[in-house]
Amino acid sequence: MKALNDGWTRFKVKVGADLQDDIRRCSLIRKMIGPDNVLMIDANQRWDVAEAIEWVSRLAEFKPLWIEEPTSPDDILGHAAIAKALAPLGIGVATGEQVSTSGVQLTFGFIQASLS
Repeated sequence: MKALNDGWTRFKVKVGADLQDDIRRCSLIRKMIGPDNVLMIDANQRWDVAEAIEWVSRLAEFKPLWIEEPTSPDDILGHAAIAKALAPLGIGVATGEQVSTSGVQLTFGFIQASLS
């Protein structure tokens, strides 16, 4: 794989449309990049809270570092619930570029700190 040969160590995959396809693609990518490189997944706000927890839990075997934008960027408490549920699996939650105000960013920061 050219990216690996060029020294890339972090890889992000879009997920959320079809669970079986996500499992297939994450499995292939994890095999290609090996256990020492970082896999990240991005759902582009496709799920509600329960769906996000269920879906990402099914992808946990591929050891993603984090899930980006699992749900609406305005759902601060939903992100907190997802983060709390995924923490035991070693999977973080990233909000992505859709968080538009510093107040929301600060609130996410406080929530993340409270989970540590």
